[in-house]
Amino acid sequence: MKNDESKVYLTRFGINVRRIRKSIKMTQEDLASVTGFHRTYVSQIERGLTNPTLLNMHELATGLNVQVPMLIENIFDECFDAVFGDEVDCDAD
Repeated sequence: MKNDESKVYLTRFGINVRRIRKSIKMTQEDLASVTGFHRTYVSQIERGLTNPTLLNMHELATGLNVQVPMLIENIFDECFDAVFGDEVDCDAD
């Protein structure tokens, strides 16, 4: 996998984590507390700056009261950005 492509997927993963966290009115500090992670690590995940292990994804999912697949939902979809309000032509072939 290309480095630039990896950054896109990590950023999308982080957007999913942030979206879920905010939807349940949880702060980064709250998520850090329930997962045992440092707040700065949570911030790095949400900004796509780090590649969490599968076990850390599980901890995040547990802390957010969701299943791991929700954290990775749509991150490989070309139309992902359209879901979040960015202009993406998803109908183009």
